Amino acid sequence: MKVYYNQKRENFLSLFRGLILFVALLLVKFDIVPPTDVRVFNIFLIISSIYILFTTIFPVHKYPFFYKHEIFASIDVILVSILVYLTGGISSDLYLFLVFPVVAAAFRYDFRTAILSAFLVTLVFIL
Repeated sequence: MKVYYNQKRENFLSLFRGLILFVALLLVKFDIVPPTDVRVFNIFLIISSIYILFTTIFPVHKYPFFYKHEIFASIDVILVSILVYLTGGISSDLYLFLVFPVVAAAFRYDFRTAILSAFLVTLVFIL
């Protein structure tokens, strides 16, 4: 797996993570997409916000132990999957947010790994 590192790309992906969380927050708070459990959704928002702040503010690329693309790609898939699950599962209107981990993989990895990531995201969505 070949990883293409670029600080501008990582900053863009961090900004995109924040934008997705902000849009999800607006959609839920204005009752456009109601969550299944409000308390669990609020806990999810807190955890997601901490993750986004961590990936945006701290220069984790300077610390090789923390800066693993695979870890961040996995966390992105997990967080977006939880978001979709908390807003109705497979019938949620936020299922298109699952495109973000695929786009992030296309930015970071070679073609083969990006296709594998898209396949795994599809499996997560179906299950």
